Amino acid sequence: MVEFTNAVAGEPIEYRMAEQSTLALSRGSKGFFAMGNLNRDFETSLPDGEYCDIISECQQKIQVHNFSWAKAVD
Repeated sequence: MVEFTNAVAGEPIEYRMAEQSTLALSRGSKGFFAMGNLNRDFETSLPDGEYCDIISECQQKIQVHNFSWAKAVD
């Protein structure tokens, strides 16, 4: 988490969600954090692309499309 915190330093929180067993937040165009039920869509301000899940040591990838949804890639 230190690596994530350093990477997003100074970026505003643009999206946050806390419901049932899921917590998520977007830090500008530099980072996105989610935990809990990840088998769902999330709003995010990240540019389009495939991102590494650093918690799983990049074993899982996250696909972002149209700056607004991130979804786990199986």
